[in-house]
Amino acid sequence: MFRKFITKNGKFEEEKEEVKSYTVGTFYIEAFKVVALKDNGTVVLADNKNKDHYEKVIGIALESRFLNQGINVADDNEIININWQLKTGATYFLGRDGNITDEFPKSGLIQPIGMAKNNHTLEINIGECAII
Repeated sequence: MFRKFITKNGKFEEEKEEVKSYTVGTFYIEAFKVVALKDNGTVVLADNKNKDHYEKVIGIALESRFLNQGINVADDNEIININWQLKTGATYFLGRDGNITDEFPKSGLIQPIGMAKNNHTLEINIGECAII
């Protein structure tokens, strides 16, 4: 089952079903960035060069939030972001600073995030993580 989240200018147009909420544990998290869960239960931007994020990636932020604010995170959904220019059919991995990339990591964490359904749609499927 997929849920869709569509944004224009940072605002939701459509939101279906329930998502998971967390508290931001860093100064700022921008919408559509990959996040990792810290031991204290807060979320931070995930980064494939940070080995502390091994098996801690939980999904993609659905809104922009500051430190100690609540943030919704999608972990198994289909997300549409009109600002993305994804490659249809490509697998996307965790990159640097919460970004996703279609380039297979050469070092650090290999963390699959999902597959591009089209230029603007990512089907989230957080895969098993490996370290190089």
